[in-house]
Amino acid sequence: MSRYKRYERYKVSGVEWIGEMPEHWGVKPLKRVFKIINGGTPSSSEESYWNGE
Repeated sequence: MSRYKRYERYKVSGVEWIGEMPEHWGVKPLKRVFKIINGGTPSSSEESYWNGE
């Protein structure tokens, strides 16, 4: 990663596996950044899902 410029100041992230991070960065739970949607199995009564069309 020598092609990237090093940030001047770092801070402890508070997350063990991340370690230090640039001072101006923050840590947020993914649920605060992305909308997470769970999928489901389509209804077996809807033939268009199951007949290969």
